[in-house]
Amino acid sequence: MIVRVHADAEALGRAAADEAAAELSAALARGGEASLVVATGLSQAATLAALAARPDLAWERIRIFHLDEYVGLPADHPAAFRRFIHERFLARLARPPAAFHAIRAEGDAAAECRRLASLLPPGPFDVVLAGIGENGHLAFNDPPADFAARDPYLVVALDEACRRQQVSEGWFGSLAEVPTRAVTMSVPRILDCRRLVAAVPDARKAAAVRAALEGPLAPVVPASILRTHPRATIHLDPASATLLAGRWTADGPPAVAAAPLDLQLNGFGGVDFGADDLTVEQVRAACAAVAARGGGQALATVITDSIPALVRRIERLATFLEEDPVVRQTLVGIHVEGPFIRGDEGYVGAHPPAHARAATVEEATLLVAAGRGHVRMVTLAPERDRGCRTIGWLAEQGILVAAGHCDPSADELRQACAAGLRCFTHLGNGCPHVLPRHDNVIHRAIACDTLPWITMIPDGVHVPRPALGNWLRAIGVERAIAVSDTTAAGGMGPGTFRLGSQTVTVDADGAAWSADRTHLVGSTAGMDDVRRVLAAVPGFTAADVERLTATNPRRALAGG
Repeated sequence: MIVRVHADAEALGRAAADEAAAELSAALARGGEASLVVATGLSQAATLAALAARPDLAWERIRIFHLDEYVGLPADHPAAFRRFIHERFLARLARPPAAFHAIRAEGDAAAECRRLASLLPPGPFDVVLAGIGENGHLAFNDPPADFAARDPYLVVALDEACRRQQVSEGWFGSLAEVPTRAVTMSVPRILDCRRLVAAVPDARKAAAVRAALEGPLAPVVPASILRTHPRATIHLDPASATLLAGRWTADGPPAVAAAPLDLQLNGFGGVDFGADDLTVEQVRAACAAVAARGGGQALATVITDSIPALVRRIERLATFLEEDPVVRQTLVGIHVEGPFIRGDEGYVGAHPPAHARAATVEEATLLVAAGRGHVRMVTLAPERDRGCRTIGWLAEQGILVAAGHCDPSADELRQACAAGLRCFTHLGNGCPHVLPRHDNVIHRAIACDTLPWITMIPDGVHVPRPALGNWLRAIGVERAIAVSDTTAAGGMGPGTFRLGSQTVTVDADGAAWSADRTHLVGSTAGMDDVRRVLAAVPGFTAADVERLTATNPRRALAGG
């Protein structure tokens, strides 16, 4: 998420409109048509006026939706959002849009939600225009908002703070006149867009802006969920930004408030992403639990097993990603860790050694095809890929290829990097407890100057704090990435849990052990825990923490 503070409300509106127009133009060039969701209210007037004035947009190929509407209010009422959109936007367009799907909630509101759902595009919207309410609401999703709602439109009760805002803005003469219910687009459907543009001017919004950007990422601050969107921009003016910390400035470059991106999440809240009986409801619950902990986004990770078992698990996750916007809100792809790794003790770690195998392009193709474009990262052992053919093929598919559970020589590591290897997975783990003092895989990875990225698990358990500080100084913040490697035991406290076919025991200190307590089996930490551990590293700044948990992982996935 990017935050921009503009000179005044008019400049804010022009900038927001420019951003929306650019995305719509790209969508039109790409697919011949586009979809736009518009917001209403005084805060949106400048943005809608500037967007309507754009002469370069083919409105006849753009379908328009809107966020919310009061239940029981006729279309010609001065406060009706349909009327606002017609007068402030549609009537000013050079050409009529392809369609305007108005919310008509005078009658059966639940039936109207079903009708609207049938009109939605099958994939993400191209652009969503939004605002932030004085109570922190997003559309009419008042606090506490449902971050995991399944339906795209909901009938909701309006809280008193929301209703008082409508009176203060002059839409109604008294609180008694304001409807108590509304139809609103749900939070997951709002977030399911390629570009989210929020226009938030005015001092009345300052407290809500501060809560959304600097407070907890939680349903009690609905707009805080915007921090999880990778292509959201919050446009502010000096008045709405007045309560923010000093990093938000009108003079410098746009500030970034990025949600974490965890490249290695095996599960959370009792849910194992590698389970054969995994359901979409379980994945939704895990995603909601991750969001409640401020976990941002992640790659759902599956570990070594037979090729048929991995194909089934990857296909299942791909289906959930394609069909459920709540899942897409948190999970941005799949990380396949194994099965092309070393099978010997120590290096195999928590993976079942019977299924560790040499890499082949043919089997890698099966795994990638099962993901239908959602496999974003693969971890393998370079020394188990003859001629680096698999590494090269995976890199050609745009997949982040990482070394892990491996012991390549320095030459093998350099050859793998030349073929397309770009990352090392969880440095210091997936290797024996006892290693040669000077020539070992940890030193080789750190010393390999053609290896752009190195991940580690700074959960306070996997890497002792002195070693963590030493490694970060040696690697540098420009190459380091923090991952959680969290399993189903994450957020659950002490107990016994499953990771694939294994039993995991979590002790009182939060360490997750194999049944025989010979090695750790993933982590129980959330990304909030990871950030706290990093913040305690001597000399580490808040910007460094953000770089390791948000900026660098996104750069790595993008091919940087």
